[in-house]
Formats: sequence, C-alpha cells, structure tokens
Amino acid sequence: EIYTLSLHDALPISISVSSDAYVVYKQLCREHPDISHCLCWAHVRAKFQYALEISKEAEAEWHRNQIDYLYLVESEIFADGQVMPDKVTERRRKKDVTDTLTALYTHAQKALRQKGKKYSDLMLQALNYMLNGWRELQTYRKDGRYTIDNLPAERAIRPFTVGRKNSLHYSSEDGVKTAITYLTVIETAKLCGLQIKDYLSYVWRELMSGNTNYGELTPEMVAARRNI
Repeated sequence: EIYTLSLHDALPISISVSSDAYVVYKQLCREHPDISHCLCWAHVRAKFQYALEISKEAEAEWHRNQIDYLYLVESEIFADGQVMPDKVTERRRKKDVTDTLTALYTHAQKALRQKGKKYSDLMLQALNYMLNGWRELQTYRKDGRYTIDNLPAERAIRPFTVGRKNSLHYSSEDGVKTAITYLTVIETAKLCGLQIKDYLSYVWRELMSGNTNYGELTPEMVAARRNI
C-alpha cells in the first residue's frame, strides 16, 4: 500500500503513501513529515456503496455519485496516455473538482449534525470515515504524481493477502497439511502451464475410476502428455 512517486526529471523527489485510514500509515507520516499521506478515495466510495446496497441509504448514492465524478475527472486526465504531473495538478485543482469536494464535505457535515435523522451504522461509518480523513483525501490534488487511490497496490498484494486470510480457517495441523498439499499441486500445475480446473477435474476422474498410478497424475507428467 506504499507508493514512492518521484524521479521526474523536471521535479524534485516526492514521496507519498497512498493507503486506507489504518493508523500505522498516519503515524508513519507524522514521524516523517517529508512523506505525504494520500487517503484512498476508493475506500471511501466502497463504504458509501455498502451503505447503499446493504442499508438502502438513499443519501449514500448521492455521495457515491459525487466521488464517481472525481474518478471521471481522473479518467479524462489520463485518457490520452502519459500526462505531465503539472498538467494533472492543474486539472485536479479546477473549480468543478473543488465544488464537488466542497459539496461532499458540506453535505456530510450537515448530515451528521441533523437532528431527528437516523442513519444506519454503515452510513454513519461512511460519513465519519470520510470526514475524519478529509485532509488526507485532499493530498492527491497537491502533486500530479500522487494517485487518487491505492488500487494498483491492492491488486498487487491481493494474491498473498487472500492466502494469508484463508490460512486463519485451517482449524488444525491436519488442515494446514491438507492445504499445503493442494496449494503445492495447484502452483506446480500453474508452472506446468495447465488450467487448474481442468487438471484437478482430470485427476479426480482418474482416481475415481480406479487409477492408482499416481506418478502419472502429477502435473509434470500430465503436462508432458498434454492429455488435458
């Protein structure tokens, strides 16, 4: 979740952390003032989306749509490929973006102060999450090398973070051994260029039909024969 954005010929080195609101990142930037903290707008949007889908909060849709406009601007900026950082900064600081951000902030503040209006827990979480991180949510406008979210990093770490989370549910040492066996076979099959679903289906069909020649069912042997 950490980006080091810099090394542009015409600009001084600039380092930023693009992340969710996890307190570790905030503390890191407090201890190192030369690092800019960019709070991820995608995380904010997701919270309003959850409030809309799960709690059916109509106002959550309005907030989500305003955030969608910020992303529309980003899409326009980078639609033509490589863009100079100063041009990115210039576009992000235009009036339409400022007005959208002002509307988001003002509307959220009024919503939380409004008496007699009861919001769902998800909606309250979304509003407070956005307002508590408001300063860091503006950071991406300060430098065209900064990103509006940390989705590229999220996608990059997803394979091993999903595996890490899944490992919490193995329940026992036997469960761990079983998982290790499956994962080893799966990763070996990938290295051999096999389609995992097809390979496992083939192996289970062979085993259920009584084939006990296990050596012939390894990913290496199956890939060599190209039976599937």
